[in-house]
Amino acid sequence: MRKKFIKSILIVFVLITQLSLLKAQTQEIDLSGQWGFQTDLMDFRRGSLDIRYMHRLQESILLPGITDDYKIGYKSPYRHIDRLTRVYEYMGPAWYQREITIPKEWKGKRIFISFERVHWLSSIYVDTKEVSEIDYISVPHNHELTDFVKPGKTHLITVCVDNRYQYNTHKWDHAHSEYTQINWNGILEEMKLVALDPVYIEDMQLYPNVSEHSVKVRMKILNHTHKLVTGKAFFTISGEQYKQTRETMVSGNDSVFYVEDIIALGKDIRLWDEFTPNLYTLQCDLATTTGSTNYQHTQSATFGMREIKADRDNILINGHRVHLRGTVENAVFPKTGYAPVDDASWERILTILKDYGMNHMRFHSWCPPAAAFRTADKLGIYLEVEMPMWGKDAEPDEKRYDFFRREQKAILKEYGNHPSFV
Repeated sequence: MRKKFIKSILIVFVLITQLSLLKAQTQEIDLSGQWGFQTDLMDFRRGSLDIRYMHRLQESILLPGITDDYKIGYKSPYRHIDRLTRVYEYMGPAWYQREITIPKEWKGKRIFISFERVHWLSSIYVDTKEVSEIDYISVPHNHELTDFVKPGKTHLITVCVDNRYQYNTHKWDHAHSEYTQINWNGILEEMKLVALDPVYIEDMQLYPNVSEHSVKVRMKILNHTHKLVTGKAFFTISGEQYKQTRETMVSGNDSVFYVEDIIALGKDIRLWDEFTPNLYTLQCDLATTTGSTNYQHTQSATFGMREIKADRDNILINGHRVHLRGTVENAVFPKTGYAPVDDASWERILTILKDYGMNHMRFHSWCPPAAAFRTADKLGIYLEVEMPMWGKDAEPDEKRYDFFRREQKAILKEYGNHPSFV
């Protein structure tokens, strides 16, 4: 009996140690703080010798933040009658720069630089080379630096943020116009350097099935080893007085492969709606191997057991008809000029909405940041988000259409697991 007890303790210890190692495989460095800075109204730097000669920027700025916070730009002499007046107007490329040392322990990992909220186009330069550019307006910008940085070396990272209109979009939508939130230039909320093992979960989507008391998990896995990888995905579903585990075999030979599984949750699983916002977390600990080399990655997502259907002119949540009582949010935040990106601010806003007996919020022609979804999940509020577009944006324009298609897919991928995203 004593030997069995000791053996059980050892097994538990090994499992805990393995899970700790799994979590340790993803490493992050916070990049908030002082950065070099320079405006560039004439857009000279992008095509000049400055980047190639690693020219240092002449001023400094604290990030996260926006140029308006530091009175950068043209001081407006006007008092607009059709909108609030932005005190300092700046529209054009602005450059941000910082020396960053890549830890030598990151050798063999995939390395990314991530910004939670950027307005609008961000371009990344490592030393003298341009790495990539991203123009999402509703979701984080994740630039991969792997092929341009060397672990153990210090690199000069230069970021260009360009808040000029990137497409021929209408000037009234609330995602980037001056009419509600301002057309700001900067980087907000999380800024970080991230290192992942070369086999990792690039996307994980959850699809609850209320009638079957189950959730389908669909994962997109990237494999940069150029070899066959095998292993297991360890799933842990947890909530209030609820916990369940399951493991699934994983195998893939391609650079991209998918893993799907349906996890039975039992009849005691509780539903999510405005009255009972029961939340669950699904965590996947991915452990894979190529030969004698082991790789780990952990990904998690919050979800709720809820199902949305339409029955003629009725909206049904979990089979029950919903009376939508709500308001519209036009991104009106005059104190900052941009939508809040922290949980506390959204808790204040959505608690007021809830106190007035309302159950939903429409985001007119824009999509809020992750903090809004996290808070609405917890409070039981239905969020209706929209694309960054206005009426005339439906007119034929293939470049604009392509942007909207990419933006829509990115919004669904980034926020679609949240039960409040209805």
